[in-house]
Amino acid sequence: PRITMNAINLIKNQPSVHTSPNPATVTVTTGMTTMSIPKELWRLVHVLKSPKILKTSNLFQYYINFSGLDIHTGYHDIEELAIIRECLTCGKQFPSNMISAQGLVVVIGQFLNSLPRPIVPYWLWPDNSLTTKITDNDTNASTVNYKTTQMRSYCRKLLQQLPLLNYNVLIFIFSFLRNVLVYSNENHTTIQRLSLFCDSCLTGNAVDEQKRAAIKEVFEYLLIADDI
Repeated sequence: PRITMNAINLIKNQPSVHTSPNPATVTVTTGMTTMSIPKELWRLVHVLKSPKILKTSNLFQYYINFSGLDIHTGYHDIEELAIIRECLTCGKQFPSNMISAQGLVVVIGQFLNSLPRPIVPYWLWPDNSLTTKITDNDTNASTVNYKTTQMRSYCRKLLQQLPLLNYNVLIFIFSFLRNVLVYSNENHTTIQRLSLFCDSCLTGNAVDEQKRAAIKEVFEYLLIADDI
């Protein structure tokens, strides 16, 4: 059975990890939760999971923007990214004196975007916004309400319809990102920035502004949801 988003504790706890029958994946187990994920993804997140690294200032400063097949990270050290990718390819240990937390985040985005198909395919995106606006009568200021019935219903259906590997990757990534938000005062990361990161590396390059805005709101909700 698939686990719920609210039950995830794969990053905070100390999971047991062993090789799965598929050499490209590892099986991660914490408590009653077991899931297979790409080995490269697990290695990258495993390096980043300590509180000291998660507190890195501007950890997600270089979230990834994609335009067709061109990848524009804005990241300054191309050599560092090449070292990280070589370590992933060859199974080498990451040299701590030659890589940074920001570089690892960039490579996570590049890896996810390089998968044969998007983790959240276009046909599963909502057609319209699933949020509502709440207006303060005193100040006339508006805030977005993510926790609508439509949003909860959509997210449950999304998680049910995703192929199992896609589902595992999505859950694993959001477990990591939620842990990043725990240290937002130190790493200066916001829900909005993380939703941009998810949009850039989980959805492919389909062009539909209305639906893309809607899926970004879904990602924002999944970062804070406690009811699915």
